[in-house]
Amino acid sequence: MIRNGKKIATLDVYDFLLKGDLKNNIRLQDQDIIRVPVYSKRVEIVGEIKRPFIFEMKDQENLQTLLTFAGGFTEKAYQARLKVLRNTPTERKINDITANQFTSYIPQSGDKYFVNEILDRFENRVSIEGSVFRPGEYQLENGLSLKKLIEKAEGLKEDAFLNRGYITRLKPDLNTELIAFDVKKVLNGQAEDILLQREDLISISSIFDLKEAYSIQINGEIRLPNTYPFAENMSLQELIIKAGGFKEAATSQRIEVSRRVKNSDPNTKTAKTAEIFQIDIDQNLNTAGITFILKPFDIVTVRSSTGYEVQKQVRIEGEVLFPGYYTINQKNERISDLVKRAGGLTALAFTDGASLKRSGTFENELDKEKENQKIQQFQKIQKGIADTLAINIQDEVVRNNYVGINLSQIIQKPGSTQDLFLENGDILNVPKELQTVKVSGEVLTPNIVVYTKSNSFKKYINSAGGFGVKAAKKRAYIIYANGSIKTINKFLFFSNYPKVKTGAEIFVPKIIERKKLSAAESVGILTGIASFGAIVIGIMNLVN
Repeated sequence: MIRNGKKIATLDVYDFLLKGDLKNNIRLQDQDIIRVPVYSKRVEIVGEIKRPFIFEMKDQENLQTLLTFAGGFTEKAYQARLKVLRNTPTERKINDITANQFTSYIPQSGDKYFVNEILDRFENRVSIEGSVFRPGEYQLENGLSLKKLIEKAEGLKEDAFLNRGYITRLKPDLNTELIAFDVKKVLNGQAEDILLQREDLISISSIFDLKEAYSIQINGEIRLPNTYPFAENMSLQELIIKAGGFKEAATSQRIEVSRRVKNSDPNTKTAKTAEIFQIDIDQNLNTAGITFILKPFDIVTVRSSTGYEVQKQVRIEGEVLFPGYYTINQKNERISDLVKRAGGLTALAFTDGASLKRSGTFENELDKEKENQKIQQFQKIQKGIADTLAINIQDEVVRNNYVGINLSQIIQKPGSTQDLFLENGDILNVPKELQTVKVSGEVLTPNIVVYTKSNSFKKYINSAGGFGVKAAKKRAYIIYANGSIKTINKFLFFSNYPKVKTGAEIFVPKIIERKKLSAAESVGILTGIASFGAIVIGIMNLVN
């Protein structure tokens, strides 16, 4: 600090920052000058130190002073040796500084000190795992043997495999070796005890680790079908109780148990692949009846009662007197029966447009999987065609769930082949008479046209502007209101167009764009043809 042209005090900021020392803390006055000179020596320290930073040092201060500035070592620091990168007049060099040199080593400006981390290894550790009461890591004491370590681990569990254990030992070249021992003989003194070394890992297996886990499976008309752990002397009744008991549809008669065969003759075509048992038990699972003891890997199947049926419902909607849900009351109930139960048709009913949808309800997982496969198939087809104007995939799948029926003929001739049996989830839709025709796809102006009986297939397309440039004319088709589909038939040079009915949709797909051959591919094909021709000519010359 300079006051009236004279230096009156010198303040070392490090004394205040590191020690909280306020000596030479002089009160400032007007016109005082505080001069901060440039540094003369500056060094950096990084790594496992509490305050890694750049510090300014005086000429007489040593490395120990720098460590004090940095707050000392962290808990993981390797304190026996430090490394320093030092600048020389021509290049850099690295030095190792041992702990006994910390008080005598004088840092130079530009030095960078590195404090490394201690090694992630133990000098006196052994471990034990497996069937002991206290597995884990233990201190390697002088004279610690295998038997003593097992005693430290509170001994063996009841399920320990006594015939053999293993020591995984680290060799001097850091490779590992396995040392086998007889657990029972070592503990009884019948075999020589083994002295342990650093990083030895002792493994004692459980008898359950050395065999396949036993289980039992139960399925069918049971509340909790699943695979359950096997227990000795488990009876069929006990397994059913564990699985939550019977469903209402279950029968306690003819329960099937399939059992593995261990001595099947592989040379016989009629060799048994499983042993089958048919068992009748009490519906209330009383133990007074037959007790069938299960064995590992048995598969139990509980059947449904003969004649047991779950209610199946269908829906009728549209132009009937009483639309809604109806329960199928007979296996041979038909569409005509459903229309009668719904009170018959209204005056506005359009029977030619009536449709039967069979989708949305799956009686089992197999049906559901088939439906998913159908959707995936439509997705693949659309990707292959690359038709940007194709009918929406989901709509196409729904259309394929519709059964094209002729309700007029069904009502006139009940019980005919057209009068289908009802199935669970069926939806019968009887619309009002539709007065339009939809034209979509590769036409100039896709739109909805008023139905005129005298108009032909091509006239409806012309009313939508005609075919587009990329229209696949021969692949055009019509989807009727009842879900049935018809395509254009070709006979010699004549095209037979399907009849258009009210409520139908005409769809014109797009031409599949074929990849054109590149110049190189064309040259390759021509070269191949020329080579083949030359070979043929050569063979003919040899023959002649």
